[in-house]
Parts: sequence; C-alpha cells; structure tokens
Amino acid sequence: MSQSPPTRELIRFMWGALSAHRSWLWIVAIATPLSVAADTLMPLLIKHTIDGPISEGNAEGVWRYVSLLLMVVVGRYLFQSLGVYALQLMALRSLADLRRRVFTHIMSQGQRFFDARTSGALMT
Repeated sequence: MSQSPPTRELIRFMWGALSAHRSWLWIVAIATPLSVAADTLMPLLIKHTIDGPISEGNAEGVWRYVSLLLMVVVGRYLFQSLGVYALQLMALRSLADLRRRVFTHIMSQGQRFFDARTSGALMT
C-alpha cells in the first residue's frame, strides 16, 4: 500500500488548479461578505422602521424604509447568487483541470507502469 503525499504537497497541487481561476476566487471573496452584510442589515432596517415611522404614524417614512429594505433584499439576492455561481464555476473548472493533470500524468507513464497495475486500480 502506498503512502499518501504530505499535506503541503497536496495543498500545493490543489492550489495549482485553483490559482488558474483566481478571478472567480476574488468574486467569491467579495460577493460573500457583501451578501452577509446585507443579511445583517435587514433586521436592523426592520427595527428602525418599527421604532421610527411606524410608531410615529408616518406613512411616508415607512415607504422610505420599505424601499430601502427592498433594495437590500435585491442586493443580497444578487450578491449571494453571484457568489454561489462563481464558487461552483471555479470548483468545476478546477476539478476539470485536476482530472486533466492526473490523466496527462498517467498517460505519460511507460508501459511498465501499466503492466504492474490492473486497470481497476488505475481507475480508482
């Protein structure tokens, strides 16, 4: 039974696949905190709406807060959708790159490599 590669080598190998898609990684890193910020902003807006215009009976102020809340909800949806889409796209492309690298490595082996292993062991 062969030993697994050290953790640093594995991380370096994985980073090689991820670094090719750095732009998507940046999109995830920016969109996710913005989505979380919008999540935390919604209850605060509702609180201020109740404590302010609703308790004072100011209908115009309520509509202002409702409009702001609607913009935050739409922004949250857009940032969350963009973040999830970018994360999935980056993961799928990185996985395809990893598979391509492994396939290229296996195919570059000599005939003795394939003679010493069964096809089932190579497939797993």
